[in-house]
Amino acid sequence: MRKISRTLGTLALAAALFMNPLTTHGAAAEAPLPFKDISSSPALGQILLLQHMGFVKGYADQSFKPEQTISRAEFVAMLVAGKGYESEAVKQAAEKTAFNDVSGWVTGYINFAVNQGWIQGTGEGKFEPDKLITNAQAVAILMNSIGMRQSQSTEAGKPWYVNYYLADQNHHLGLVSAASKPNTNATRSYVAELIVKLLADVPLNPSTGRFDTKQATNNTAFAIRLYEDIVGSFKQASSSEAKQLDSLTLLNGQIIPLAANAAVYGDPVAGSGIWYVTNESGLATFVYVVSDKQDSLNRTGQWSKLWSVYQALKYDYYTVVDEETLVNGAIDGMLKSLGDPYTVYMNPVAAASFNSGITSSFEGVGTTLKEQNGALVISGILPGSPAEKAGLRTGDIILQVNGKDVAGMSSDELAALIRGPKGTVAEFVVQRPGTDGKLTVSVTRDTIIQKTVAGQMLSDSIGTISISRMSEPTTDEFHQLYTALQLQGMKGLILDLRQNPGGLMSSALLIANELVPNQKPLFQLEYRNGQRVVYVTQNDVEKPLPIVVLTDNGTASAAEILAAALSESADAVLVGAATYGKGVVQTTQGYADGSSVKYTESKWLTPNGDWIHKKGIIPNYEVSLPGAPSTQDTQLQKAEDVLKQRLQGQQ
Repeated sequence: MRKISRTLGTLALAAALFMNPLTTHGAAAEAPLPFKDISSSPALGQILLLQHMGFVKGYADQSFKPEQTISRAEFVAMLVAGKGYESEAVKQAAEKTAFNDVSGWVTGYINFAVNQGWIQGTGEGKFEPDKLITNAQAVAILMNSIGMRQSQSTEAGKPWYVNYYLADQNHHLGLVSAASKPNTNATRSYVAELIVKLLADVPLNPSTGRFDTKQATNNTAFAIRLYEDIVGSFKQASSSEAKQLDSLTLLNGQIIPLAANAAVYGDPVAGSGIWYVTNESGLATFVYVVSDKQDSLNRTGQWSKLWSVYQALKYDYYTVVDEETLVNGAIDGMLKSLGDPYTVYMNPVAAASFNSGITSSFEGVGTTLKEQNGALVISGILPGSPAEKAGLRTGDIILQVNGKDVAGMSSDELAALIRGPKGTVAEFVVQRPGTDGKLTVSVTRDTIIQKTVAGQMLSDSIGTISISRMSEPTTDEFHQLYTALQLQGMKGLILDLRQNPGGLMSSALLIANELVPNQKPLFQLEYRNGQRVVYVTQNDVEKPLPIVVLTDNGTASAAEILAAALSESADAVLVGAATYGKGVVQTTQGYADGSSVKYTESKWLTPNGDWIHKKGIIPNYEVSLPGAPSTQDTQLQKAEDVLKQRLQGQQ
């Protein structure tokens, strides 16, 4: 609940606690914008309601991470906030905790829950706040929170939670669903569902806030009043409108049949909005329904055409077709129709390759790739990698891998094709700019350790750090080297981002936060509705170190974000060539089969609000490298000259 991170396709936004989002532009909404990653969640409605009520908090990039598992501490914090006691928890943050392993922001929430009798420790003065909570543990704590504490089962062969589950069944609470596996770790979406059940489905006496079977008939009115108080009007459908509704279709496709003359509360427009309906036990059931235009299962509008084609192929095609292949092909075609090279469908193999690309090691050849003018190009080669030893070069255009034509592939699909077990061979056919004909290069795959940061002292006062890409270990590698160079007397830094294709946005922002002074903007995100979110630093940096940044056409994505932040917010000087120009951010949606969809969800802008997409960042000093056979690094030499002049000017 307090951690702030997110993966955004080839970029990732970990807007850590030091980065405060500031909303600008666009009309201010009366209610918060829905979280961006909940549209396919079965708990969509529950999450929306809790968000409107201010009872759940998402991440700084407007995500909620519904399928992310939740720790014991995060669960308690969400429950306390969801029941409206967050202010009380804050007051108890300074109290001495009953557990010797609890500290920090969660202390007040746990103290409150202990004082209310909701939770107990694990013995020996421990609560184990970072341990994941199971579905059964979550249900037990929720039942404790409404005064239904049960004794744990001591009967041989019976699980500890059996009495809680029996009580749930006997009192028709509905906290335990048939699909809920008691020993499975609870997700954020499951917890949201449970909390809404406390507010709506569980018979609750509004005056006492405790479980009371006599108050069951009042619960529907209580839930509606709660929604009206927080969000706004909540109308009951008229008789004629109610008769038109024989069922409600949820966003996840579930159809809820309505009994004759069922009391329906919600948006009076049939088929859309947030609703409460009366279920068989007389309690309010919270659902979120969508219009026909939004719900593909209604088979209306353009969806009916897609459904018709699917049905025709499934039943009438001259050979048996695989349903999964049809669905995946439809998704792939839908994404390709956008003409966006960064919006792609990744099968399980490609998705695994994509995910491993941001970790510290993988098995492959050691190249980074980019899509350029319809071609797949090697944008970088890791030093000492099999690719470098075999003779591949940055700028090589890949035509084939192991006899397979790569035309039409995305860079992620090609990366999946290139990677493979250590010791196997990947045979490349490439076109090398400046040479005639095609080259065939055989590369033996190996384990690639992605050490992404290197550097040294160039003189008594100037240090240099090069970053090859932005991956998970990059932040720590940079911090360690930057600290070491400072201890050696570094007074000015040359940061080499040439041929850095980007990667994790979190790494770029964390590095920028170490160099950019406090309360300075790092970058902006702009969404389709014009809403902008500006991220600023929070650190103890008062004055920036004199910095020169080296860039070229291979400096892309997260590397461009870092270069722009240093240039506009830390007075850094850029030397080299214009950057690549990728000014869009992707998010990924994963699926149970291991596949993923990556799509562009926003623009990113420089601190000054410039959009560099397809334009790149023009350096202060444009310097070209000499052609072969010269190996002189004229760009680095210029950077050193510029930095020396700046340091002399400070003396």
